[in-house]
Amino acid sequence: MLVASEKEITSTEKLLDVIRGGAEKQESGASDEVPVRESHESLLTGRFARQKGVTIGIDVGYSRIRFVTVSQGSHKRWKLLDYGSFAIPIDMEKGTPAFTAFLKESLAKYCGPPGKADLWAMMSAANVEVCNFAVPVVARKELENVVLWSAKKELDFNESESVFDYEVQGEIVESGVEKLGILFYTVPRKNVEETRELFDAAGYPLTGLTIAPMALQNIFRTDWVPAQDRTIASLYIGRGWSRIDIFSGGDLVMTRGIKAGINSMAESLVDEYPAWRQSAAREASHADIPESGDAVLELSGAQQADATPDLDQARQLIQALSPDSKPETELAERFGLNDEAIFTLIRPALERLVRQVERTFEHYVVNMGRETISAIYLSTAMNVCPPMVDYIAGQLDTSCDILDPLDPSHPWVEGATAEESVSERSAYVPVLGVALSHQSHTLNLIYTKEDQKQRKKYLLANYVALAVIGVLLLSGVGWYAWCDRVVAGKQDRVARLEQQVQKGIEITEASVRNMVADLKQERQRAREMRDRYLSAAVFGEVSSVTPEKIKVMNIKTVLDGMPAGEKGDSSRGVQRNMLIDGFVTGVSDTLDADLIDYVMNIQSSPLFERVVINAKVPETIEGQEVLRFTLTASMEVPST
Repeated sequence: MLVASEKEITSTEKLLDVIRGGAEKQESGASDEVPVRESHESLLTGRFARQKGVTIGIDVGYSRIRFVTVSQGSHKRWKLLDYGSFAIPIDMEKGTPAFTAFLKESLAKYCGPPGKADLWAMMSAANVEVCNFAVPVVARKELENVVLWSAKKELDFNESESVFDYEVQGEIVESGVEKLGILFYTVPRKNVEETRELFDAAGYPLTGLTIAPMALQNIFRTDWVPAQDRTIASLYIGRGWSRIDIFSGGDLVMTRGIKAGINSMAESLVDEYPAWRQSAAREASHADIPESGDAVLELSGAQQADATPDLDQARQLIQALSPDSKPETELAERFGLNDEAIFTLIRPALERLVRQVERTFEHYVVNMGRETISAIYLSTAMNVCPPMVDYIAGQLDTSCDILDPLDPSHPWVEGATAEESVSERSAYVPVLGVALSHQSHTLNLIYTKEDQKQRKKYLLANYVALAVIGVLLLSGVGWYAWCDRVVAGKQDRVARLEQQVQKGIEITEASVRNMVADLKQERQRAREMRDRYLSAAVFGEVSSVTPEKIKVMNIKTVLDGMPAGEKGDSSRGVQRNMLIDGFVTGVSDTLDADLIDYVMNIQSSPLFERVVINAKVPETIEGQEVLRFTLTASMEVPST
């Protein structure tokens, strides 16, 4: 099972305890200490304004806000358009109105007016829990419930207080059974809302929000750094922690936090320095023993005054190991150190870090039965240190290199970063991954599958409403056209009649006979229509007033002849009787009342004049007491 939970790797280190419990806030993944260029006016105010496919990645880091702008052209071909950063004032605290104003100013300078491009940002992964697991192959409509149920076994989270989402990473074989690989994450809803509200307050709403491991996944998935058919590890060494991410075929299949970083190396240097100094002094004394045999050890006044470097000095010395950093010659000479000695002093901490990485690889390959790691990409919160890269590669016996997707020789970079050092380019790697985000291949913390589902329902409701409005509008137009035709016909007939009135109508015996014949013909048509539809109207009326508890077995209509003495009275209509045979079901005590209620309902119909109950007899049908009845409903049909 692909689970990156710490409980499956070691019982002594807990990723969440490391990240949440430490006093130091987790960095976003980019170095804030390397020399960087300041951002210039945004390209988006010019020829890239509102260009389709343009995305800006934003990383609000420890001391800088970094931006990268990319565009997607043809299929799976990207282009770097711009990049830059702004230094956050040292005395400015995040979460304050002053910081919001600074962010707004930085966004305006780099991005131009809001709405010119899609904005994706990277938030701290301090409270984000990510795990990989496998679920059985099920129908799509059942997959969400299966994933959520499996995730609750791996992670402890509250659905109402958390944002969670997942993606299917394809089919895998586990113990000979085909399953679906799932990448699942959960993050406190409060953290997501705080980041969203920060950018909303700055006037630049976000299109998406992600974290560093998923940003790196974008770099591999978009083939900016090809990773097909390879299993790659990315090792990020931060200040107080480190993170190892494993990608298989471009998919993030494991992530783990390690409580070791630059601070651990600085502490190692401080702890190991006294013993190293004594050892160096003994070697120096043996090398310079005078012939008299008296040993002499000379330490400069600076060395005696500054017996051991403090943590800040240790960090400066470690930072100076990079050729891209400012040399700390004076500080190194004060403590009698060179690059080789500094690396020797930090080696114990680096060794512990490497062992943690080695155990992670072993768990991934042996316990999880996955592929061997083919390459390691290294990034740090300081400048690139070649000795560190070589040491890690040698200890793990695996190819190790700096992750440098912004190499000026890259065809999608086109030399735009030619003036930048490797360390400067490395600092922009996470934010490049953020810029490569898209809803189709990146998990979005502010637009999850649940949000997509709700949006689809909203759009469907809108489409239905528009369709109904359209039908009503067309019906209204049709009704208006029909009425217009009817009115026009009536007006035409009125005009003809008026003309006849003006001319005068000559009444003759023949015209009167014709009018009488027409009248008889119309009366005959009316009589035929009455006879044709009367039964249907009567049955429909009875059906509409018959409740469920009344079961009608037979309905028969009888046409009564006119009384002999009244045959000459043509004003009287034809008397018809409708015989209804049925029974009442329900509670035995209310059968009579239900029958009376039914009779009154029929009596209230305008079709019937009088309703008479002919007979009612209690019976038992299928073991149930019923009230059998027959009734006569009289109606008078007007003569024509």
